[in-house]
Amino acid sequence: MELELAFAKAQMAAGADLISIGDAAASLVGPAIYEQLVWPYEKKLIDALHALGARVRLHICGNTRDLLGKIGALGCEIVDLDYLARSPRPAPRWAAAGAAGQYRPGVGAAQSDGRRGI
Repeated sequence: MELELAFAKAQMAAGADLISIGDAAASLVGPAIYEQLVWPYEKKLIDALHALGARVRLHICGNTRDLLGKIGALGCEIVDLDYLARSPRPAPRWAAAGAAGQYRPGVGAAQSDGRRGI
């Protein structure tokens, strides 16, 4: 995490006030593994970024539907939701962003064969 924080400090010194972080693999594990092995490290990084004075944007690719409760507890200001996730109700204390509408079965193909449109 030292490298990530050093990079964030350099970005902030250059004028950034929001740091974007990504986790390309979190959606590949279930909620129990995410909570035990991933979430504590993401929380530590996000807390450290906040301690530097940064706001944090988190992007996790894929279907994060079962992780949204724990993601909401990270304390990010913005969370990118990929197309397989739905914004939870009631809404968390972060702004949802991302590609919520990018999957459209049938685009570029006959409606009867949506797989070709992906």
